[in-house]
Amino acid sequence: MKISDIRNELNRINMHENPIEIPGTAKEMLQGAGVMENDKLIPLQNIDSIIAQDGAKSNCGKPWFNTIPFGTPSDTFPYLLAVCRGKSTLNNILRNIKEQCSKMVEEDRYKDTEKIVVLLTDKWDNNIFEKYDKVFLNHVLRDKFRFIILLVTSYGYTQIPFFPNNRNALEKLVNEVVEDDLTIENVYELLESESFEYIYWGGTWKQYEGYTYHFDIMAREWRKINVIEELGYGKIPKNALLKFFNSVLWIKDRRERRIEPKSITSAKDYPSYTLHIFGKEVCWYPVSKDEDKLFGELTENMEEFMEKCDKKWRK
Repeated sequence: MKISDIRNELNRINMHENPIEIPGTAKEMLQGAGVMENDKLIPLQNIDSIIAQDGAKSNCGKPWFNTIPFGTPSDTFPYLLAVCRGKSTLNNILRNIKEQCSKMVEEDRYKDTEKIVVLLTDKWDNNIFEKYDKVFLNHVLRDKFRFIILLVTSYGYTQIPFFPNNRNALEKLVNEVVEDDLTIENVYELLESESFEYIYWGGTWKQYEGYTYHFDIMAREWRKINVIEELGYGKIPKNALLKFFNSVLWIKDRRERRIEPKSITSAKDYPSYTLHIFGKEVCWYPVSKDEDKLFGELTENMEEFMEKCDKKWRK
């Protein structure tokens, strides 16, 4: 589903019945940070004193949620409180939120936990937010996230309608993949005009069944080779390329250079896949979406892309 379609769908959802709707866990976060007292948000001028603290504490004296840009480094928790105030820029805070969300997703222990992000901000710019809303939308639809964005002014608090906090309103959107309206020029820019390749290793006993696809983006051509010879070549279909890139943009957002499942097997005689793209190496073994949704979908998307390329086969 394209992000523009989702925006249109959300515009049809009435998000103003409860102007400020804060779920229970988010209330606990705000109360723990001193931003809310007796279910009421504190006045604007008190927020500066919150930022000056070393970080929010739970009743046992330990932090139980992360904070941006204040506080001290700690473990990653499934809850985040961010404050954009004074000299802090919205772009910088949203970029930090994006990075912290990636850390939450990478934590297997939070896989089935609903993750909460609360942003208090005294400034807003839709053009800046649109640089990040695709990533945040995917987190909401696929990774059990809630985002509560509160614009803080001298008149009080206003909730910026990003997504309704009532998850029932999202049922028909859940598990949709958010697609950008990418162009070939966008792909060139994302790859910085570099090629990418996909390698299938058949395992110790079937290594001659392995092959490599080399994709030259600038020439819009692909080549398939094995350890002995070139097997074929052809043109890369434009629509297939754009769809594939939409499905792998999450790789570019990951911090690590080598990406693999947490439970990856180390058996050297087992078939494996490797994708070199965005200057990163993604390695995984055959897996279903039930076993690992992220890498199961990557396998399916890769196979679909190669199938479309093979229709332009030349020998």
